[in-house]
Amino acid sequence: MLSSENQASIKSTLKEEFVMVSRGCRRYGSYAQTYYLETGATSEGVSCSKNAKRANKDFHELLVKSKRIDERTKDVKNRYDEIGERIILEFDDEKSGKNVEICWFDGGKCFYFIKAATLELALEFEKWQKTQK
Repeated sequence: MLSSENQASIKSTLKEEFVMVSRGCRRYGSYAQTYYLETGATSEGVSCSKNAKRANKDFHELLVKSKRIDERTKDVKNRYDEIGERIILEFDDEKSGKNVEICWFDGGKCFYFIKAATLELALEFEKWQKTQK
């Protein structure tokens, strides 16, 4: 159990920026990280496949699983200044409940994602992430 002093310190940090609380790695350079902010949790990461053909298939499957595509914009820079397609997806399923993903994909073997319970939180994280270069 955290002392009240440590809890106050964490809450004050959370008001200012997202705090990473976990990280997991997978094959082909994939990873996911979970962050907390006072308003909620979000995760971000990279989903990579063995090759671009498989990544395109995996990305298409993600689009099909979504409840709705809210926005789809081509020729958008990601946080690394790479050009690709940015897509905002809504999900509502038994496994993960209601959530939103902002995805970025350039047709290569990896795509980037930000996942949160609300679009506002996902957009807030995306904006914050760009300041972390």
